[in-house]
Amino acid sequence: MSLLGWFIRNPVAANLLMILIVGIGVITSLSMRIEGFPRLPADSVQITTTYLGASTEQIDELVTQKIEDAVEGVEGVRNISSYSVPEQSHVEVRKTAGTDLEEVLDKVRLRIEAIEDFPPDAYRP
Repeated sequence: MSLLGWFIRNPVAANLLMILIVGIGVITSLSMRIEGFPRLPADSVQITTTYLGASTEQIDELVTQKIEDAVEGVEGVRNISSYSVPEQSHVEVRKTAGTDLEEVLDKVRLRIEAIEDFPPDAYRP
């Protein structure tokens, strides 16, 4: 007597087993934690500026260095890193541990808005 033969002769048992398996699957799928990316608190501010038609050297001299100089010395900033590519400047400002990111963002924004000698064709950061 095989297991399959027993389920053929006892269809109620087969249906109950199927309901049990489906029920366990539904309960498991509802309680499963799905997370594509772990939730990490943000610790940096990204500043991107576009200056169409400018070379890497022009971007570095006329935009990136001015942003770095303006942001340098802001309280709560751990380090500043940057790179320039043709037509774009990228500056990353990392906050120190225990500092509120919104507070650092506001201070950085005020410093950048105070820069008056950006090239006229450059988009504001």
